[in-house]
Amino acid sequence: MSKGIVGDPVTRGLINGVNEGTTPLERPTLNRVRITDTGTKNDYALDSTAVSPITGFAYLEWNGASSVTFTGFAAGRDGEVRRIRNITAAQAMLFTHQAAGSTAANRLRTPGSVSTQAIGPGGTVDIVYNSADSRWELVIL
Repeated sequence: MSKGIVGDPVTRGLINGVNEGTTPLERPTLNRVRITDTGTKNDYALDSTAVSPITGFAYLEWNGASSVTFTGFAAGRDGEVRRIRNITAAQAMLFTHQAAGSTAANRLRTPGSVSTQAIGPGGTVDIVYNSADSRWELVIL
C-alpha cells in the first residue's frame, strides 16, 4: 500500500485524480503553428496563433522562403510565453532590439542589448512578455 499524499481532500483529489474519485488536472495543450512570413514584421500579431487558454503558450515554427526580421509583437500579457523555432534549411530569423518600427509596448529586448540577434536553422528562442517594462524579452535556447 502506497503512502497517501498529505493535504486537504481537494488537493489530494486534484493530484491523485481517479484515486480520490475526482477528475485530475487537465493537461495544458501545446498549440503548434507554422508561420512563413518574410521581410520586416513590426508589431507582429500573435493572436492568430491560437494561444492555449490554459498556459498562454504557443509553439511557432518559422519556415520562410527568405529571412524575416521581427521588431516587436502585438498585445503581450504579463508572463506570456511564445517559443519560435527556425525550421528552415538555410534562412535566418532576425530579432531587433528596441526597434522604432514597433509600438513601444510591443518592442523586443535582446540579450545584452545586441542590436540584431540572428537565429539560424534549427535555432529556437522564447519571447516572454514583461508588463512591468512593457517589453518582450528574447531568450535564446
